[in-house]
Amino acid sequence: MSRQHSPLRILGLGFLLASVGVLPAAAQGRLIEGFAISPTDQAKDAIADESLAKFPASTKTVYALVTYKGARNQQVGVVVTAPGNIRVYERAFPLQGDGTKAYAISGQAMYQTVVEDLAELADGARDNAEMVGNQQRGQKDYAGLVAGSAAGMVSTARLLKGWQLADRAEAAAEDLEARADALQKVATQTLGLSSADAARYRELSEDMLAELDQVDDTVSALEAAESEAEDLSIAPTEADLGTGYSVKVEVAGSPADSLEFWVTDKALPTPTATEPPPPTRSAQDMATPDGTPKVTQPAPGSTGARPAVQVGTTPRATAGTAIAQAATAIASREPDRVATNETIINATSVPGGPAGSAPPTWTPVGGGGGADAQPGSTSGGGSGSNLAIFGLGILALVGLVWWLRQRM
Repeated sequence: MSRQHSPLRILGLGFLLASVGVLPAAAQGRLIEGFAISPTDQAKDAIADESLAKFPASTKTVYALVTYKGARNQQVGVVVTAPGNIRVYERAFPLQGDGTKAYAISGQAMYQTVVEDLAELADGARDNAEMVGNQQRGQKDYAGLVAGSAAGMVSTARLLKGWQLADRAEAAAEDLEARADALQKVATQTLGLSSADAARYRELSEDMLAELDQVDDTVSALEAAESEAEDLSIAPTEADLGTGYSVKVEVAGSPADSLEFWVTDKALPTPTATEPPPPTRSAQDMATPDGTPKVTQPAPGSTGARPAVQVGTTPRATAGTAIAQAATAIASREPDRVATNETIINATSVPGGPAGSAPPTWTPVGGGGGADAQPGSTSGGGSGSNLAIFGLGILALVGLVWWLRQRM
């Protein structure tokens, strides 16, 4: 015998299921009770939200203080990026209950993170350089990935040169910039080639691999110098709004809040009430000074890590854009090649688009509570919109129940 279910009972069940689905998301949004930057691991020394977190140029360690409530063995991590979207720190710990966790952001930890990412970039570039020589199709796409990796190495080398490194590490950073720049030039020579130029692709592949051998040597030298970075000061920043280190707290890899701090002996401009400070990371800030994208990734398996380099899976538009941007960067450093490179770039359209079409705009990857938040702000856009949608759903259900009751 089948049982009749009234419309009101079905609506009540739907309402209950909707409530169960929304509550965990809202509870996670309340997990982070506070987020601050401090010169010590003590909450009493935390810098107030309305103040700019500025530290002397000789600073070796700052602390990100995360206050949490109701944690249930959840991974809560802190990620720090330097201007140019270069990841310089990432640590995550499982948290339980209520409390405050201090994350020590030191010059030594930053150096180790940067060198680890350089090794990953070099490995990914080598995989793609090999594909340029042994594939019948998509060689230009693989070369574009190599050019993007090389651009990331150049940006990282410039960051390293801003540190007060020991002689061995300083020499390796100088050499890395030169080697990565040479690799970028080789990768952009695939512009204008077609699938019929297999022999030329193989030659360029061999040239890329030769340059990567040199890159590997410089990365090994930087790794060997890690023992000399124990007392390393944090690399200084520019004394301007929007040029500091961006610090983001994440819950299970999802952004929850963000702040910014500076390391400089110079005075920072004070934002006025009528002219609020600009976003920590604009689209321009997310690119390197010469306009090329930064493509370093967190270490595989770590909190917030993106998928490992997958050879041949990057869309053609991304690869074509990387080649064009790399060629533009080279031209800006070598004025005598500007006309030649501009002609090549203008003649190369994004694969699948009309000839002469502009390449896709480089846009940063971020979350609702990511690096676009103002210094000292608290992100809550994601949970707020969820609650608004939930409220509208309740109103719709109430209206539907009333309508059904009128008809029964």
